[in-house]
Amino acid sequence: MNVEANPTQHRTRNRWLVSLGIIVVVGLVVFGIVVEYVIRNAEPVLRSSVVDTLSGWFHSPVQLDELHISLPHGIEVRGSGLRIP
Repeated sequence: MNVEANPTQHRTRNRWLVSLGIIVVVGLVVFGIVVEYVIRNAEPVLRSSVVDTLSGWFHSPVQLDELHISLPHGIEVRGSGLRIP
């Protein structure tokens, strides 16, 4: 018994697969944008926390000019302009 696939069913399945692929790609792009947004907004909060912690350790006011968070190769935190008067 040789049963051939119905061309209409084949087209419908292909449309579903293309639609699913587009949804996955769009979802990944949105996820990346959200992660970038959260990281950019987390920097000021993290900077404040670092300054408070260092001020407590050194029992002195601390100034930190810049703090940056990066995720391309794991979590990387860089800062500059640390001053402890």
